[in-house]
Amino acid sequence: MIDEETVFILGAGASKPYGYPIGPVLVKNIVDSIDQAKLSFFEYFDITSTHLKDFKEAITSSLASSIDFFLSDRKDFIKVGKLCIATILLQCENPNINGFAYRKEGIYHFIFEQMKKYCDIKEFGENKVSFITFNYDRSLEFVFHNALNTYAQNKQEIHEQLSKIPIIHLHGYLGSLPWQTGKQSEVFEYGSLPKKKDQIINDSKYIRRIESSAEKLTLLTNAPLSSEEFIRSKNAINNAKKIYFIGFGFDERSMKNLGLNNPEKKDVDLPLNYGLISKSTCPAYRGSSLGLRQIDIEKIQHRYGIFLPDKKLHGLEFLQDYYK
Repeated sequence: MIDEETVFILGAGASKPYGYPIGPVLVKNIVDSIDQAKLSFFEYFDITSTHLKDFKEAITSSLASSIDFFLSDRKDFIKVGKLCIATILLQCENPNINGFAYRKEGIYHFIFEQMKKYCDIKEFGENKVSFITFNYDRSLEFVFHNALNTYAQNKQEIHEQLSKIPIIHLHGYLGSLPWQTGKQSEVFEYGSLPKKKDQIINDSKYIRRIESSAEKLTLLTNAPLSSEEFIRSKNAINNAKKIYFIGFGFDERSMKNLGLNNPEKKDVDLPLNYGLISKSTCPAYRGSSLGLRQIDIEKIQHRYGIFLPDKKLHGLEFLQDYYK
């Protein structure tokens, strides 16, 4: 059981091992999906061929590596952009992600193991842990629910215990899973959206699901800092003894929105050379840094006091070595 207040802050890299595209890959997938889809698919959402063509040409020529940042400047494309995001992410949902193949780099099983260790199912909700995710997908909730299902036959008890664990989606999410509370019209099974768009347009329930999911997404630059999600996140961070950043890019705006850009909140003053810090003495704020440049790692450590130990480690390897 996790008995100290702990926060996991999850970026796109945390969802990548479960089949979700990140950054420029998502941008490319959006362009490819427009090429592959028939116009009739977008017409169901009142998107004209001219608007769709303009969107594709603009995002292709923009050199954008993030769809969120592109849409923050091109608000005229927000509707079609969010519809594309929702469709692609829903089609990425794989009900088999609790399997062994996803434990090579995925982090969920490692965290679940720490939470379930020496813990009865009736005590699972007492874990002192919060998850703050910048991701729209529902993979964390799905994996945890599936795992808990194997430990008890009382489904209601499982739902109650899991509902006590804060999983905060800062920028919205694709919709409630069947066991979660919410409007019935917004509830649908994980992995239930067909891969082929012809199948989607032949069933109005799929169209409604995509529309409902798209409406729930809030772009990074449009997120209201007064929302319940941001308030809960800041409270969790302020109360935390340990914070782990997984698959996170440390975007300056995101750090500021979470209140982590204040030098007074630095855990320690870290040397620029992260190799000088031993595993036994590393600070309570730490994170994975796969894909970051060395110069960026040094800036992040110096500015925020977050220990980034090894840029060669993916999220799971980082937790295996530096979680304590």
